[in-house]
Amino acid sequence: GNSAVIHLKDGTEIVLENFFISENPQILLNEGQTYWAANLAEDATGQTTVNYLELKEIPKYIDASSSVPIWSWVVSALAGAGTVALLSQQDAKDKIPPEPGKLSFQNLLDSGELTQDQITNDNKFNLKLSGQEKGSSVTYLISTDEGKTWQETTLNQKDLADGIYLYKAVVTDAAGNTSETAVQKVVVDTTAPQAGELTLSDLSDTGISATDQITQDKNFNLKLEGQESGSRVTYLVSTDEGKTWQETTVVQKDLTDGVYQYKAVVTDAAGNTSETVVQKVVVDTTTPQAGELTLSDLNDTGVSVTDQITQDKNFNLKLEGQETGSRVTYLVSTDEGKTWQETTIAQKDLADGVYKYKAVVTDAAGNTSETAVQKVVVDTTAPQAGKLTLSDLNDTGVSATDQITQDNSFTLKL
Repeated sequence: GNSAVIHLKDGTEIVLENFFISENPQILLNEGQTYWAANLAEDATGQTTVNYLELKEIPKYIDASSSVPIWSWVVSALAGAGTVALLSQQDAKDKIPPEPGKLSFQNLLDSGELTQDQITNDNKFNLKLSGQEKGSSVTYLISTDEGKTWQETTLNQKDLADGIYLYKAVVTDAAGNTSETAVQKVVVDTTAPQAGELTLSDLSDTGISATDQITQDKNFNLKLEGQESGSRVTYLVSTDEGKTWQETTVVQKDLTDGVYQYKAVVTDAAGNTSETVVQKVVVDTTTPQAGELTLSDLNDTGVSVTDQITQDKNFNLKLEGQETGSRVTYLVSTDEGKTWQETTIAQKDLADGVYKYKAVVTDAAGNTSETAVQKVVVDTTAPQAGKLTLSDLNDTGVSATDQITQDNSFTLKL
């Protein structure tokens, strides 16, 4: 304002209306026969300064007809009594709140998916106020209970615990009027989110085991459950045993044979991340190596030693060269391959007949291969001997049927 306020030591305030309208305002003080000129001015910060100059003689313009305001003499009388405590440029009637300015965060890393939501894992930053009224004082306040209570704080915010923080600045001008800035809210979150559980939805786990995830199925989905609400999920796949990872989709389709590892990365609003346990799938649609089936310990009797027509009714089935880790099923047919039944390696006390054998090899993914068929004819029945005669024999002598003869040349006939 343009008024000067004189603060007396006894608490009294004297307001000099429109004092600062003139270009070089002065107050004349006297103590006995000594006069002082009090020159009031404003420094660079807007504060009032007082410079005192002793006058060697009474100013000629101070008389009954002088235009010097009457309050100059009131001050002179008070000054002589040593009662002036302070001169200041304030308007006792100034009730206008100061400009509060704008409160912001300096050096705050707004991590997370949104870079302007002030949900962050950064627990170190500064408060910054700009645009407030010149010469005002600033008090920074903080609340950790959604604004129910406020405590004074400092510009430097350091090592904050996880939580919700509200900040505001209270600006006070020289007259004691106050204004508050808009509240700034920060959510500090440095805790990793709940990752949840990753599973392979709609996967048909074929093969020997129904839980090993070695399968012929090359079409399935990734499914995540139990992750932190509102988090962002990124699915990753690795085809080199986890050395490198690439982003993938929920739907896995037409995969080629190989080993696949999957994981989900869960990111919360503050940018904290968690990873699920890795899920491994082996896709295998290739038939296994069947190997070679032979008849071990078979004694191939008879005319040929390789035709597997034999009197031997006890022997073993033997498979070599099949895929490692595969399962082998031995089958036998006694109706020339029309139907097949499972059998054992040891073949014992077989009845006469024609036997066909094969082995079915099944790999871990459920792919199958069959060996070449082995055929065995078991025959332990004596053959029909027939009738042997002596063809062209001349049965000489008394009897023509006793085969006592002089004939030494004839043919056997069966």
